[in-house]
Amino acid sequence: MQRTEIDGTAAFWAEGPKPFAGRITFHIGTADETLPQRGLTELVHGLVVDALTSPDTAPRVHWGSAVELTDTAFWAEGEPDRVAALLTRVCRTLADPPADALPRVARRLQAALDSAAPDPAAEHHHIRHGYRGYGRTAFDRPHLAQHTPDDIRTWATRHFVRGNAALSLTGPPPPDLHLPLPDGPRHTRPPQRPAPDVGGHWYEHTHEAGHTLSLSFVMPTTHHRPALTIALDRIAREQHTGDGSLGDLDLRADLTGDGRTLALITATTDEHGATAAATTLDTTLRTLAQHGPTPQEIDTYRTTGLEDLDNPACTRALVDYTADDHTAGHDHLDIHSLRAFLHTLTPDTVRATLADYPRTALLGMPRHTAPTPDNPLTPLPPLPAGTLTTADEYRPRLRSPLSRRTRLYIGDEGITQWWPDGAATIPWYGVAGLSTDETGTATLYGENGACITYHPDWYRSGDDIHDRIRWHVPPRLHFRERRGEPI
Repeated sequence: MQRTEIDGTAAFWAEGPKPFAGRITFHIGTADETLPQRGLTELVHGLVVDALTSPDTAPRVHWGSAVELTDTAFWAEGEPDRVAALLTRVCRTLADPPADALPRVARRLQAALDSAAPDPAAEHHHIRHGYRGYGRTAFDRPHLAQHTPDDIRTWATRHFVRGNAALSLTGPPPPDLHLPLPDGPRHTRPPQRPAPDVGGHWYEHTHEAGHTLSLSFVMPTTHHRPALTIALDRIAREQHTGDGSLGDLDLRADLTGDGRTLALITATTDEHGATAAATTLDTTLRTLAQHGPTPQEIDTYRTTGLEDLDNPACTRALVDYTADDHTAGHDHLDIHSLRAFLHTLTPDTVRATLADYPRTALLGMPRHTAPTPDNPLTPLPPLPAGTLTTADEYRPRLRSPLSRRTRLYIGDEGITQWWPDGAATIPWYGVAGLSTDETGTATLYGENGACITYHPDWYRSGDDIHDRIRWHVPPRLHFRERRGEPI
């Protein structure tokens, strides 16, 4: 594999099978946005896509793009000169996003967000991290119209820059390839710090859409790929010989920093098969964590991996992974290192990789279902309600939508909303955002995952509520949102 630079951007290439392919990756994604910034990465991406799909200037090449949790990428395959032309155009558009297309792109993206299905991964990140880092992606109601052309330009010129990008190619760089990106450094992302005592629990999904079972757990990054592949293969075999309670399986792995990875397995099921499906997943992972895989499973994984490395089609994946690792600041492995890695793999390394299961596990069950009583996971406890030393009490009006026993307490330390079945407290130092919608209803989001929704008309003597809360929240955390039920 060769490394070079094109207009100050790192580029990696190796000879691969036809057609020629190119991909540029930026180390910026939805997890890097604060709540008021939600949607900026999708808007920048959407403006590029809009420019590329213009009827008059549509590229004559097969191409695609995606915004992920931690990365944004654009890719193409075809004749080298056409791939080069598309990637050059992508970078030119990123350097100067077309402001006149923003209203059209915002309306299109808003419609897509409003109709999107719930994301189990975002829900797991939210439970683990609150409204911090990856957990902020659970907020799915950004009001995209609030973002101005200046907001878009600032976001693009800060994050879609040379130092935060890497190019991967399956052949030598074409001579007419240019990457006219602004100068700028690599984006640094702090390690994700989960809330304490989240692992070892199960919960019911907060949405009714579909019947999805989801299971996440934390593991060391070094051997996470073989451990997860072997686990999924064994789960699939159990499913084939079992009762058929599990449907399609899906896997994703999100690097959380400090050498750790959050794995998420999702499976389709139904109300009648959810309990059996949860048992299959849990039993398989616990068995692997306690005893490791069989030597035959290790040999199968090693043989398949070595065959993949010998396959010319693997070249594209390797250069893409190398570019991704570069933008994230990680070490990357060459072919020889990958071969050595496969030869040193043993049942004990896989067992050690899964050793923290089920201590770090979080199981999401479909609505109105639960795991068996002998499952080691216990119900997820509610967020702990903090206490305020002194606070003013607000009681609901007679015709407000709140229960008459609801109380709102506002003090110098924070705010608490109390109701007969529980309470939520947000300290002022832990505010993630304050939103208002078109009805004047406001929601205060806490980094601890709590949210408190209020309207001055809901409370007696509530005229000063909004002013008191806004005084404690920095202006940079104020934003607008779409109406809907918070997670």
